[in-house]
Amino acid sequence: MAPPPIPRSTTATLSLPPIPTPSYGLGGFFTAACSTRIAASFVRSVGIDSQPPCTPEADLPRLNLGTLLTLHVFMDASAPPTAAGRPTPEELSVLEPIDEPAAADGAYPARKGWRIAWRARPTPLTPVWALRCERVTELIEVVGPDGGVETEYFNWETFHGVLAPVVKLAVGEKMRDGFGRSMEELKRWAEEKAKGGRV
Repeated sequence: MAPPPIPRSTTATLSLPPIPTPSYGLGGFFTAACSTRIAASFVRSVGIDSQPPCTPEADLPRLNLGTLLTLHVFMDASAPPTAAGRPTPEELSVLEPIDEPAAADGAYPARKGWRIAWRARPTPLTPVWALRCERVTELIEVVGPDGGVETEYFNWETFHGVLAPVVKLAVGEKMRDGFGRSMEELKRWAEEKAKGGRV
């Protein structure tokens, strides 16, 4: 039972103290983070590279713990929409429901939703001792002003290892801008979809 790890309605920032992640815990050199409220409930999809073994009845195109995936990172906001992103190998490290009661003293409300996290897979150029990072997204159901379901979106990625200061110095500002852009685009996409619009 804990309050959200990021204050509500946080514009993309690198200025928070490092936030723990499920795989790597406390520590880290820096965290990129953002949060917003989305006036929609939604389900997002990704391209799956491979799945861990599962039962035949569960053999569906969905995410499972241990799923290996490739995300395509777009660090340059000025790049044309047709530009290819930089492929980054990731592993799904957490996929769990959140069902936390409210604080007894009323400091924060109950939290119900989902937590998903993925961590970078080591490569020859970035072994785990040199750079490791994990990105966590929490999607919390809340009641909107009209009584409908809305989503509070909390997103952070914490960087550890001797290369983390280099990453922050080299691409920290682009990363912060990318976090903000990604959050705003997701919000726009989900809200348009909820209204029945074309995205």
